[in-house]
Amino acid sequence: MVVPTAENSLPELPAEVLVHIFRHLPASDLCTTRVTCLRWNAVIRDSAMLMKRFELFISQRLLERFGKEHGLLDQVLLFKSLGGVSFVRTTDNPLEVIGPFWDKFGATLQKVRFKECTISAQTVLQVLRKTPNLKSFSLDESSSNTMAYHTPTWASFRLDRLEKLDLHVQDDRFLNLFGQLAPSLRVLKFDGKWKVRDQLFQTLLPLIRSRKDSLKKLTLRLIQTSPELLDEIGLIKGLQLTAISLQNWEIIDDRTLARFLRRQRNLEQFKCNHETYLEPSMLERLTDTQSKLRCVQIGTRNADLPRFFRNTRHLEHLKLSLGDSQIIDLSYNRSPKLKTLHLTGYNILKARLALFFQQSPNVQRLTLEYCRQPNITELVETIGELRSLEYLKLSNHSSKVGKLSADDSTQNHWPRLTTLYLRSCELAPGTIAALVHRAPNLSTVIVENVTLADADVLSITKNLPRLRLLTLTHPRNDLSETALGYLKKYGRGLKRLEFSIASGEITEKYRDREFAKALPGVEIEMVPRLPGEDGLDWYDDFDEF
Repeated sequence: MVVPTAENSLPELPAEVLVHIFRHLPASDLCTTRVTCLRWNAVIRDSAMLMKRFELFISQRLLERFGKEHGLLDQVLLFKSLGGVSFVRTTDNPLEVIGPFWDKFGATLQKVRFKECTISAQTVLQVLRKTPNLKSFSLDESSSNTMAYHTPTWASFRLDRLEKLDLHVQDDRFLNLFGQLAPSLRVLKFDGKWKVRDQLFQTLLPLIRSRKDSLKKLTLRLIQTSPELLDEIGLIKGLQLTAISLQNWEIIDDRTLARFLRRQRNLEQFKCNHETYLEPSMLERLTDTQSKLRCVQIGTRNADLPRFFRNTRHLEHLKLSLGDSQIIDLSYNRSPKLKTLHLTGYNILKARLALFFQQSPNVQRLTLEYCRQPNITELVETIGELRSLEYLKLSNHSSKVGKLSADDSTQNHWPRLTTLYLRSCELAPGTIAALVHRAPNLSTVIVENVTLADADVLSITKNLPRLRLLTLTHPRNDLSETALGYLKKYGRGLKRLEFSIASGEITEKYRDREFAKALPGVEIEMVPRLPGEDGLDWYDDFDEF
């Protein structure tokens, strides 16, 4: 243990502890923290979660405002130590609108993303040319884009620092282009939906072969492909992957996957789409060939889980789809380092979770989906001893729920829980209030497709002094005047209040000036949120782990 001295006023805390502390800072203070010392700056820079705070998200509407209000962009940049820019569903050429900004800040940007944008390939090249220090680039083109007809096959410059590439495009020739641009590529994500076999063999395989020395993490989102593709990747000499993710594959041949695992024995992360259930023998092969696994996402039925846990003592993140199996038993868990657990299944109580958590007492993020529980009281008692819990999501629980009382809220409470996400759960009256009493330090509450009583709104707003974000998405019933009164009276500590309601009449009520005036300093938004877009759920990105 390092003791503070006059020369060293702060102990050398581990990086993960610093990240946990920094995540609670506002953006302005986080900017100051980055210039405090070199180590703190490196810790923030290496955390994808913290770096998202320094991104500028530009929609088509905001892009149009930048074009009309010339001082607006300068005001935005005052509040951000800009590290990345994301364009979402834009149709205009960004360089025509904010070209001077790009000339000034392009050299400092490390991340650029285009999501569902209608943009030409030439514009993409111009953006890349003006961003020489780019480390991460993502291109998800719009379905109406004509980029495929004008894709260049070569470029006169290189991006020596580009390490991460995420492509979802109609034209595979972009793979050839980035093969020339990115000599140091470490992470490749490619969405090859509806690509025929010959195209993938002519574009994807040459790129992987040319970057075999640097490439470590590979995500393939494919639908129509053949097992030979995975075979060919496994046969590339010198390729030593540490992470593989196979998403949206119609068929994953067990023999092909077994051969791949025998050849790639340094995997730390293995993900397979949960719609495809691996055979028990394949799960055994995974653990027998891979001794360094830290992150696993699989679907399985009737697997030999005792053997799985015996060989995965370094496991930190587990996403397990149990299906409707009746004999899954998680009590054989031997993973003391486990931090993230996501279970999807019908008989989680029968899985003996209490014994599971005794072996993994440091779980910080817990998601339970599609669980057929006798009542929520038993569920809370099962996870109540997890005092390290920071994030809890309960989703799609059955209507057979029991009442959870707040009388014993001093027992089994979660002092570190900062995020509570309830989705599509039919809860008895008073249940939300009891959950809130068990987590007095909540700063984020998301309630989706759950009917809120007046007492629930009162409990959330009055008993959570640290609450900063409250999201109410798709409530089945309109909030009563009493509930709105509670928000006005006790919601002054909020930073952001989000609603997602289809009714225009209801929307106008929440946008009423009197309502907004009662909550000064609170950002009230009507968000077109879709299920799973909370940004807090299991994030399919290797860098998040």
